[in-house]
Amino acid sequence: MFDLIKQKFVEYLRGLGYTVGDSWVARGTLPHINVRTNGGSFRPLRAARDSNLTLTLDIFSDYHGEKEILQIVDNVNSHLLEFIDANPQVIYAAQISNHILEDKETGPVCKHGVISYSFTLAEGDEISG
Repeated sequence: MFDLIKQKFVEYLRGLGYTVGDSWVARGTLPHINVRTNGGSFRPLRAARDSNLTLTLDIFSDYHGEKEILQIVDNVNSHLLEFIDANPQVIYAAQISNHILEDKETGPVCKHGVISYSFTLAEGDEISG
């Protein structure tokens, strides 16, 4: 189920108008968001299964300040409830970290946001999707 939720989150981000993938892209296609799995856990319960998935967004921008990354984070967060409502397996989602770094290895300084989200997932006979 982790891969399914990750793919649905990628589709959700694309629906918000962002270029999304799972690898770095050349300048000129910025801003760009990479989505990677940062961790997961699984807990079987008597009537269902409970899982936790952490996805990290690497947001690359060539904007010279933090404004563009912060706007993207605010936009993603403001629509997060829509993602939960559209995916019955997701019972809880929260942004758990937000860091903005400066990447200097690619030439001119490129802002790089590292934002992590935690998703609590449930599976059982009564949950479909």
